[in-house]
Parts: sequence; C-alpha cells; structure tokens
Amino acid sequence: MIKYKARQQAKLKGVGLSSDPMKPQPDQLASVEQLQKLLEQDCLRNKLLNAMLDIAQDELQLPIRKKFGRIGL
Repeated sequence: MIKYKARQQAKLKGVGLSSDPMKPQPDQLASVEQLQKLLEQDCLRNKLLNAMLDIAQDELQLPIRKKFGRIGL
C-alpha cells in the first residue's frame, strides 16, 4: 500500500499535479480570478441595461419589457 501511494505521488508530480487534490494550482487561481472579474463586469452590464430600459420606458411611456405569464394579448 505504501509503495502504491509513493508511485501515485511520483506520477502526479511528474504530471505537474499536487498530491493534495483540494489544493488549487496557481493557474487555477488565475482562471478563478478572471472568471470572478468577468462575473462582476456582467453584473454591472446587466444593471446598466436594466436602468437604460427603465429610463426609456419612463420617457417614452411605452411598455418595453415583456410581461411573462400573460396568454394572448
């Protein structure tokens, strides 16, 4: 059993993986940070688009947003 674990750890180190699967790799941390930044940008974009629709709806007095749940107009 001990030899098996030693071989597995040697294989993992040769591939560039850590023996602890729960420990994130540096490239994984960078991609997580990048994804978090993209998520923040998309949330901001969503808020801006909603604000733009609210302003246009108030100024034009037109129902711009789709009303869900209504069948047949």
